[in-house]
Amino acid sequence: NLPFRRSLMCRGPIPCFAMMSRSEPSLTHAESLCRIARSWIGVRFRAQGRGRCGVDCIGLVGAIWREMGVQVRLPADYHLRRTPRSRIEAGLIDHGFCEVSLVQADLGDLLLAEPAPGQTHIALLIGATLIEANLRAGRVVERRHTRADHWVSAWRYREWSSGWRP
Repeated sequence: NLPFRRSLMCRGPIPCFAMMSRSEPSLTHAESLCRIARSWIGVRFRAQGRGRCGVDCIGLVGAIWREMGVQVRLPADYHLRRTPRSRIEAGLIDHGFCEVSLVQADLGDLLLAEPAPGQTHIALLIGATLIEANLRAGRVVERRHTRADHWVSAWRYREWSSGWRP
């Protein structure tokens, strides 16, 4: 497993593409997405959190994509253990995501899991690792994903589905 990185303080929102330096004006969408996602590592877990003072898995995904300039409004009135996957999927479809096979899942795609009946978890795929708000760790982490994670579907942002991969 990858070591967890901790955030030392609660930071305010970082504007879209703020992680790019002035010498890197032409980062691809994928590179920008990776940098923004990794900037969230260490932010504490907070149920229904939506900012750098604390996020859950849904809040993390929404915040990362917001910083990329994509408005994703996932459900706000949910419970950690009683939100059907269909509600999350409907929100993704409404905001420009399309389902792809798990075998085709690639950098920047979202993965959905059902770790228990009525419980849905979402994470962002970053190559061989994923970024997620992890309740057990108490913070946002980057870790290797495994078959034991119970992934049931993968979702790709439709506007970038052709040609934005590195």
